Amino acid sequence: MPPTPSQDAAQRAAISPSLSTFGDEPMSNDQAYAFGNSPVASVDEAIERIDSLTSWLAPDDGMSPFNTMYLSVIKAIREATTTGYFTNSRFLDRLDVSFVNRYFDAYTRSATGVALPRCWDVLWTLRHSPHHVPLQFALAGMNAHINHDLVLALVETFTALDADPRDPALAADFARVNDLLGALEPDVRRTYEHGLLVPIARRAHHETSTCCHQAPVLAAAVAASTT
Repeated sequence: MPPTPSQDAAQRAAISPSLSTFGDEPMSNDQAYAFGNSPVASVDEAIERIDSLTSWLAPDDGMSPFNTMYLSVIKAIREATTTGYFTNSRFLDRLDVSFVNRYFDAYTRSATGVALPRCWDVLWTLRHSPHHVPLQFALAGMNAHINHDLVLALVETFTALDADPRDPALAADFARVNDLLGALEPDVRRTYEHGLLVPIARRAHHETSTCCHQAPVLAAAVAASTT
């Protein structure tokens, strides 16, 4: 049975990032954001919005390389959750939604004049620079989303589902996400590799994998510090 409008609004509010997490200093407005400030409530809705962003972002916009890469990743994870690849697809679905809403929140914040997290602000400030290559923008987006947003999304998901970060089944599912990323990495890397950027891309893959493995540990520490 589909949710009522009030239930749907409550669900969206529950999975949206808290603005107080990031501060409220004003910043300059960005170009008109076409998708409002409503968070998505499902992975399918997230895929639809990322796909729409692909068309909305200009080809030379620094957010475009990361957005295109994100679309490939979230589609692969969505397929894996529907084919029994994960032990607890409910947890992964909820984590994906919380995680992606923090990405969308960066656009909303920029469009409404609210300060972005510092890691995102660097990318936003330089996104129209002609002096940076797509790989640099893609890596900057990965850095902000994984090293900042992922830990917060994990804490939010563990709390919402009353799950234990030390649950070995959840840890195994999280590791399986890294396996999916590893399978996608060659195609993504070929998209951006040019000459001297090859070793940079390979180093970035190693560091991103390490950060993903450490995120549940960091989430557990954050959760413990707030209880």
